[in-house]
Amino acid sequence: MFYSKTLPEINISELHDYKGILTEYWYKEPNEIEKKTIQLAWENENELEDNAEHVM
Repeated sequence: MFYSKTLPEINISELHDYKGILTEYWYKEPNEIEKKTIQLAWENENELEDNAEHVM
């Protein structure tokens, strides 16, 4: 899993897709690299990068 190899610990607790809006639930405040990684992955699925919501 690429995520666990690039970051010391997995910080995401849950991902939820509702009508093209991805909500990510985090154990602790995500850093910019974590946020951007999820946004780019979401964009790679032909969804809008801005349709990702970060929730603690």
